[in-house]
Amino acid sequence: MFSDGHSFLVYPLKVVWILSEKRASMPPIQIAFSVSKRNFKRAVKRNLIKRRMREAYRFNKERLLESLLIPKEEMLSVMIVYVGKEVIPFDKIFSSMQKALDRLKSCAH
Repeated sequence: MFSDGHSFLVYPLKVVWILSEKRASMPPIQIAFSVSKRNFKRAVKRNLIKRRMREAYRFNKERLLESLLIPKEEMLSVMIVYVGKEVIPFDKIFSSMQKALDRLKSCAH
């Protein structure tokens, strides 16, 4: 995904995505979240950030799913990487996630 995919940055989130061939019984979108161990040594902080990112995605995923027209034989794979150096509040992650998903909608068409 990282070598062949596309990416963009909506600070503090880096979004890497690729359209690929869909396998049987797979959902149209697969998403993963990552936080660097180099920037956050303690697992507690990494897990906190990942929980905030997953929750922000959960609130906004309907906007992405309803407007995204993926052919039945294709699947969208997305990796969202937290590139910030400090833990930021949920509302900032939420607004960044909204912007990232809106941009992903326009890029994946």
